[in-house]
Amino acid sequence: MDLSQAIQKLFNDIRDVAQIIAPIAAIIGFIGLGIMYMGSSWPIIGDWKGRP
Repeated sequence: MDLSQAIQKLFNDIRDVAQIIAPIAAIIGFIGLGIMYMGSSWPIIGDWKGRP
């Protein structure tokens, strides 16, 4: 295996891992945004956001 094949394999592995991690991160982000938006009436989140 020469250098160009090794680099191509490395980038393919990185792409494969990113394709697994990206949707998980998006779901966690949307859940977090939903909690921040809907949970503003909760005292802990309201205090953290600076709203009474």
